[in-house]
Amino acid sequence: MTKQRKKQRGAPPKRRTTNSFRKEIVDLHREIFRRNKKRINDSVYGYTNLFKQYEDEHAKATLDYQKRASFEELDQQLCKSNICYFGDYHTLPQAQRSFLRILRRLPADREVIIALEFFQGRHQKHIDAFMEGKLDAEEFLKLTDHESGWGFGDFPSFEPILELAKERNYKVLAIDTRSYGLAGSSLAARDKYAARKITKALRNQPNALVMTLIGELHIAPTHLPQNVQELLANHDIQTRTLIIYQNCERIFWKLEEKGLEH
Repeated sequence: MTKQRKKQRGAPPKRRTTNSFRKEIVDLHREIFRRNKKRINDSVYGYTNLFKQYEDEHAKATLDYQKRASFEELDQQLCKSNICYFGDYHTLPQAQRSFLRILRRLPADREVIIALEFFQGRHQKHIDAFMEGKLDAEEFLKLTDHESGWGFGDFPSFEPILELAKERNYKVLAIDTRSYGLAGSSLAARDKYAARKITKALRNQPNALVMTLIGELHIAPTHLPQNVQELLANHDIQTRTLIIYQNCERIFWKLEEKGLEH
């Protein structure tokens, strides 16, 4: 009886507070992210100083944010824009669904060009044939080399985007190219190629909105957007650009610390 009373008089077990539990979740997310980041970087062929510089330029462009914006504000900005760059996280289907969600918010009568890194420019004729109903999905994937595993996500994630394009008569533009060599120089070369494709499309359809879905690193202002602006300036074409990031690491951590990551 005496021992039992002593035990009852001791300090109560330490309870986990909401804040401490929240911190554990944030720390877990950071550790998972760190490991995933390392796996991705280790898989990049030619992870050189040039690639690191390319990556750092994206990081500098996304250090902080001013405020949380509503979808209504985003709609207003899209109405004023000629080009929208939308960052893609290739292996995450939610990234492509977010792009589709924004497309569906556009006025149905808006003239739109959908520029996709998912396809190489050399396959543009096959894309046009598929969009015109001249190829079925199986033939289309064979001709565009996606059976071999392209690395930019799976076709089921992009198929609804193409279906919406058919429904609204949007032009689908292939903007990627084969580019060999070390990662940094390859990314820069692909920016230049995509810029030429986008510029040509805008010259042909000057009233269109170009909705570009491409890997997040490409949409840093000094990368693809700058390449496009320089080419358009040569043709005296004035545009307004909107960049939508999906994978800004530092901003995500700041939001998560405030419980606003969703």
